[in-house]
Amino acid sequence: MSLVEDVRQDEDFVEVATDSTDTIFLQIPLFPVANEEYICTAGFLEASRGIVILIDLFGTFGLPMKRDVQGNIDKLAQVYNENVPANSNLIDLLKSELPQGGVAIESLLWLRRGLHFFYEFFELLRTDFENSKVKEDLKEYIRKAYDIHLRRHHGWFLQQTFRGLCTLAPKHHCLVRELALGKINMEAVVYKSMKEFMSHLNNNLTVLVNFYKTHNLE
Repeated sequence: MSLVEDVRQDEDFVEVATDSTDTIFLQIPLFPVANEEYICTAGFLEASRGIVILIDLFGTFGLPMKRDVQGNIDKLAQVYNENVPANSNLIDLLKSELPQGGVAIESLLWLRRGLHFFYEFFELLRTDFENSKVKEDLKEYIRKAYDIHLRRHHGWFLQQTFRGLCTLAPKHHCLVRELALGKINMEAVVYKSMKEFMSHLNNNLTVLVNFYKTHNLE
């Protein structure tokens, strides 16, 4: 192979890498398909760990929520690992702790609330992007998602702490660049892959919300 051919091959590689349409949403696992009778526990845990990777992209703002989400994942995983074959179906695992409740029910309750917050945030952001009115300052989206899913479950001190953390939220263009794995001019691609990922998450959240309401576990 000549030096010229070698250089051309390198140039082709650089061009492909630069034009890549990969995003973080294509690198983390999707949430499993869920219905009222079945959610794959292992798949749910794996996808939830992917949310932790997303939270990392928020920098300092996301640190407290990362600890909370990761802690609840670990608690749920511990129960799952006590008897993997018997606990392979998340719905059955939850039913096994009825009616008195248990670690799985409690940890999943808080994990679901955290996941719902991030789902709401990304959906608000995506909707505004599709309507060409997305804001560079993300605090409004964060506060709205918080008010919908977490505020009523927090005392005054945590509410004030969260308000302070909002000032540390990244700007829209910075977050999108992180979601695009460092590439620029990728907004449309990022939001397209986000939509598919969030639809799978929403499927799981809907099933879990219905389960908790049916069994008066809220």
